[in-house]
Amino acid sequence: MATKKKPPVMTECEVKVRGRWLPCTLYEALTERDEIMRCKYCHGPVQALKESSNGARAHIEHLQRHPGCRFPVSTFSGVESEHPLALK
Repeated sequence: MATKKKPPVMTECEVKVRGRWLPCTLYEALTERDEIMRCKYCHGPVQALKESSNGARAHIEHLQRHPGCRFPVSTFSGVESEHPLALK
């Protein structure tokens, strides 16, 4: 029996350090949970979530979904746009 393939999840974001947005991996984001983080695609605010006991993989997700962002793929409209709550 084939296993169902899980959709891709966001594993990178950006974190603000001394006034500059720098790339941040999922595992760095999980250890720096108090830092301000944004999506590297739409610049919307995001949070890092660790793996859960119900099988959800560790990932980064938007605090508020935005159809103009490629993550999550299930809500992407197909046209990229800046998040309405974009962090500058």
